[in-house]
Amino acid sequence: MYLDKRSKEILEELISHPNLSSKDIETKTGLSRRQIKYSVEKINNWLKENNYPVLQRLKNGKFLIHPVLGELYDQDQLRVVDNYIPSEDERVLLILLILLSQHDLSLVHFTQALKVSNVTILSDMKKAQQKIEPLRLQIVYSRTVG
Repeated sequence: MYLDKRSKEILEELISHPNLSSKDIETKTGLSRRQIKYSVEKINNWLKENNYPVLQRLKNGKFLIHPVLGELYDQDQLRVVDNYIPSEDERVLLILLILLSQHDLSLVHFTQALKVSNVTILSDMKKAQQKIEPLRLQIVYSRTVG
């Protein structure tokens, strides 16, 4: 499991400001309640997978943060996330960079390199195509070849 950029930023914000409530995070980040809930679930899954105590949301909307997480933040261990998943814009640029190679590539190459699903890759490829259309370039994909 990977911790994406948004979840990482929320975790760092909660660790550095433990009195923040969900509403404070909504205001500060511009994210919806649902997006924050989803990110906190991702954070907790990542924390469990890495044997750290999970965040607990209290009835008042604030979060209970285990002191161990504060120590990890102080040691700058949360800033270095090996399992970073690029954002959509970063993926589009990475796809274009990978396509610059002179090799035949399949969806498998992209899913392994970018650690996202086939559907996400295909969606990102459409966006990459839009980005290069003004240059009169084209991404050619064949289902039979992959």
